[in-house]
Amino acid sequence: MWLAVALFLELALAGLIPQPHERRQGTDCASLVAPSVDGAVITSITTEQNNGICEVYTYLTHTGSSDNVSVITFLPISNWNGRYQGTGGSGFSTGGSTDQLSGPAQSGWAVGTTDGGLPHDSNSTNFAFNPQLKKNFAYLSIHDMTVIGKAVAEQFYGVPVAYSYWNGCSTAGGQGYIEAQRYPADYNGIFAGSPPLDYSHFQVSQLWPWVVQNAEGQFVPTCVFDTLTEGAIELCDIDDGGLDGILSDPPACQANATVWVGYPAVACDDGGATVITEEHAKIWNKIAYGPVDTNGNWLYSGIAKGASYNGQTGSTPEQDASGFIRAWVLNDTNFDLSTINYSTFPGIFNLAYQEQNDLVGANNHDLRAFQQAGGKLLSWHGWADSNVYANGTADYWRRVQDFMGSGVDVHDFYRLFLAPGVGHCGGGYGAEPVDAFDVLVGWVENGTVPETLSASGNGLTRNLCSYPGELHYTGTGDVNAAESWTCI
Repeated sequence: MWLAVALFLELALAGLIPQPHERRQGTDCASLVAPSVDGAVITSITTEQNNGICEVYTYLTHTGSSDNVSVITFLPISNWNGRYQGTGGSGFSTGGSTDQLSGPAQSGWAVGTTDGGLPHDSNSTNFAFNPQLKKNFAYLSIHDMTVIGKAVAEQFYGVPVAYSYWNGCSTAGGQGYIEAQRYPADYNGIFAGSPPLDYSHFQVSQLWPWVVQNAEGQFVPTCVFDTLTEGAIELCDIDDGGLDGILSDPPACQANATVWVGYPAVACDDGGATVITEEHAKIWNKIAYGPVDTNGNWLYSGIAKGASYNGQTGSTPEQDASGFIRAWVLNDTNFDLSTINYSTFPGIFNLAYQEQNDLVGANNHDLRAFQQAGGKLLSWHGWADSNVYANGTADYWRRVQDFMGSGVDVHDFYRLFLAPGVGHCGGGYGAEPVDAFDVLVGWVENGTVPETLSASGNGLTRNLCSYPGELHYTGTGDVNAAESWTCI
């Protein structure tokens, strides 16, 4: 018992257990008034009190537009920790629902989300024909949400928000980067997982596995791809010094699928009747390498060695990529994707960047304003993510360091952790980050620098390395235990 009390006091003194803030003559929940938002008109604000939370529903429209944007802010009535947390969306949605707000609010956070005025369907791209809604999705509505959330919190509690944090993965991870790039003063700390940064190139590249199979005239059974992926892991597993069934540095893996031609596809349920063919190997190699132009020059990352191909194969084109190409790039929802081949793909790839990057890209490498504002960006990505490829996030970190110059150590304000064997925002067969958002809070408020990031799962523990460091087996000890690995 006394050990638990001692641990609690230690964490509390470190600031990792939030301390409740007493309301200082703030405004009652029912009496909150609409804050001002640049470039927008607040059309209404309503409130409800449920389960110890003041729920604030703010509606706005942007000047000269007919959009109708909802911003939801949950304010804990009695145990506010002095902080605001912004949350985002997934797929083609700007934000989530009240379901994702209740947990943080019950834990003491003022927390917000917004729909950006978009349809409540994360797979819908129809809003792409409305310039204002595209702008809302790309960057504007998250900023508006943040302004409103912090303003109503200050009204309600009678004191300004002490610290503001972003917390998101996937689309929401990219939104965190956009906040750092476009609105560097919005958040003191940004936690961003699996972020699609070079957004237009990323979206189009998701179609590449389908383009390859369609062009080669066959769609490879998933079990064949699984067999080839398992083969790549087996071939390159020793590269990091330890045989743990996980690739610590997939880009370094030089596995070529042709070595398995003639072998049975062991992942298939047919007793070995399916055999790896030269065509199977050719297709796997092309997908793993990534898109190329008509001269064979590399354009973008492919699916990392060791990542699952599930969801990226089959005769149906990838849904998000299909919608993006049709609605965002070509402005034709009826466009026949089967006409995209090795010759036409590069043109669409380049057109997407030319038409959309300035709007929706999160790949501005100039983070000086965020650094000068004292912000901290803690990001992570699973190496086995076959939805948003981790290579793009690693490339962005390197480019930020190059842009900032040799006199600046990007680690002082921006740290990236790559998780071997982990999928999109989690899952997979590796160890994924544990309590990483709390680590960000400790970095911002107490200066506790995250040299490594604790991770666990699938019977493994790891201390993930701050990029560009990578895990390497020490040569002794249990390969499943964190203490047997070091960062090099």
